[in-house]
Amino acid sequence: MTDEVIVDIDDYAANETTFNQYDISDDMREEMDAVITAQKTLGNDDLEIVVYAPSNVSSGIQPRGNAPIGTTYYEHYANGITYKMKNYTVAYRNLSTGMIEKKGTGTLSQAKAWTNFVVSAVGAVSKTVGAFGIFSSAYEAYKASKGAVVTGSSSDHMYTNLVYDRLMKETYAADIYGDYILGCVSYKVWLNRHDNYQYYGSTGRAYYGSDTLNTEHYSENFNYPSPTAIQNAGGGYYIDGFQYTKVFGKTVRLMGT
Repeated sequence: MTDEVIVDIDDYAANETTFNQYDISDDMREEMDAVITAQKTLGNDDLEIVVYAPSNVSSGIQPRGNAPIGTTYYEHYANGITYKMKNYTVAYRNLSTGMIEKKGTGTLSQAKAWTNFVVSAVGAVSKTVGAFGIFSSAYEAYKASKGAVVTGSSSDHMYTNLVYDRLMKETYAADIYGDYILGCVSYKVWLNRHDNYQYYGSTGRAYYGSDTLNTEHYSENFNYPSPTAIQNAGGGYYIDGFQYTKVFGKTVRLMGT
């Protein structure tokens, strides 16, 4: 059984009573606070945050997994032992990277070379995402709309903004006393879209495009965190590597901060 806890972004302190009621961890609270601050600094007014926490109200609804009716845990069986597990998940929606810029005479060559995003994370398989739909590069998208650019100039300017959702999941395993101990932190990212702007001084024309990406990317333990959580609970929890990509040679962490 899981409850949906909607986070008040505009008055973060107002969440404290609810966070205490659901026993939201200090690490999760601190990360949410940091993300809110960073996204407000970027001028992102579309951010939404929801926490999915084990319910503290019993009912006759059968939860997922093998747990008895009315419980808030699930069970994982390994090495002849049945472990009780819990997940807390915070969902960040409509995160923004903010403007990532390229200026000057090298902008044109960068636009011709820019074809995709490669999303990577330590311990996970990198995934390549085509960035411009039917067009093979940023420049080809510009050319189809505004015409060819013969030569670059110092006034050329290009920027992009990635919009994405992200899950941060804490997985807990119960010890012999019945206390739930954090054992694994894992992540999932959806790349939703990116907004691309290009201007070239030789043509005096600007282009703006918004391309849907709609791809999912997982950290190493997100889909199956229980074994790692059991192994590390009580001995210092394991944190998966965060997802990142590169834009104009700059590493961009898909964390919201």
